[in-house]
Amino acid sequence: MKSWTQGTALSEHIDLIEDSEAEGYRKALIDYVNQYQDELPSEFLEGVWLYMKIKSETGDMDFTTVPDEIIEAIEIGCYEYCISLNEVSEAYKILVKPQPLNSADITSFANHMLEAFSCNFAEDEFFHQEIQRLKNILGM
Repeated sequence: MKSWTQGTALSEHIDLIEDSEAEGYRKALIDYVNQYQDELPSEFLEGVWLYMKIKSETGDMDFTTVPDEIIEAIEIGCYEYCISLNEVSEAYKILVKPQPLNSADITSFANHMLEAFSCNFAEDEFFHQEIQRLKNILGM
């Protein structure tokens, strides 16, 4: 996968995020990937989207016990025929891990999401806009 964030102001900012602070961005990242799923839905991830929407709306960021069907749907999505589905699934996979997020997770999440966008749009149609949205999420 291409490193979409390399050499950007977003990458520089992520590098400044302490691992102890990274977990605080989980909800915003869930909302970001769910918005992508709203705009470019995949049937495979409908249950995951709903589960994550409920988690976000309730502010429940505890992922120590994720239902098996959610994990299974994410795993299936990671290996399906559609690259954008693979990338969104990988982003969800990062967000449902029970361990606290770290800055490397945020970089990986951003790269997976930007790769997903690249499957549906030309780079000049999404890149700067999505980099800016991610920067805003991370408080830049």
